[in-house]
Amino acid sequence: MRLQRLTNILCFLMFSLTLAGCGAGSSQPAPTVVSAAAPSITAQPANQTVTAGQTATFSVTVAGTTPFSYQWRQGTTAITGATSASYTTAATTTAESGFQYSVAVSNAIATVTSNAATLTVNAAAPATTDVLTYHNDVARTGQNLTESTLTTSNVNSSTFGKLGFYAVDGLVDAEPLYASNVAVPSNGAHNVLIVPTEHDSVYVLDADSGAAIWQVSMLKTGETTSVSYTHLDVYKRQLLAVGVPARSIEASPLCTSCRTDLLFSYRAEKGRTGRMMGVVGIRG
Repeated sequence: MRLQRLTNILCFLMFSLTLAGCGAGSSQPAPTVVSAAAPSITAQPANQTVTAGQTATFSVTVAGTTPFSYQWRQGTTAITGATSASYTTAATTTAESGFQYSVAVSNAIATVTSNAATLTVNAAAPATTDVLTYHNDVARTGQNLTESTLTTSNVNSSTFGKLGFYAVDGLVDAEPLYASNVAVPSNGAHNVLIVPTEHDSVYVLDADSGAAIWQVSMLKTGETTSVSYTHLDVYKRQLLAVGVPARSIEASPLCTSCRTDLLFSYRAEKGRTGRMMGVVGIRG
């Protein structure tokens, strides 16, 4: 009897172990399913403030399923070549202050557009030394005694270089002058450039934006610019034909008949005798 009971207990234990083993063998982890996600902007482009002549950089951070494609816009206009997570402008001018920049980010699922970031461009600080006469002073030394020592650390692309191209009506005939913080009637204070041209015009330009504040012609009644002197154009063509560079040819807008206050004209002055002398030479 005891032997039968022991045999029954052993059979029960073996049956329990068999069930446990079967159960353990059939339990498998559920597979992980990864779903593609649309772009989500986690860091929006930030507003930027720079000084005229400097560049500005806008950037965006995105989460979601890669790869992403980017297209930056200025206002509603797509910027050619601006197709990465950041965009750096060209050298700025004060005319660009207030421009807004945003970026559209796309992947295979969707496209999202960032908030617009605003660019603020401040005018450059006034120069420490105005240029108010040819070569800086009446002695024509060309010295700028307030200039700091220039080194490779303070001469760089963000502070030195071409600031802009300002349009006038002809070649610049003399050294442009610079005056800072000039009060212009009914137009506020400006840093200005004073520029004379070969057509006897004088411009006052905003030195930071290039906008013309005013322009005046120095020609008197009856005078015209040199380009209208057709007989002189014949001489100019002859000089060009023999190889004289155009930049080395200058035709004066003055005529003897129009400016008898400066020159003698037998015709205009009714035959009264006068004397004048002209000297032509090459300065070595």
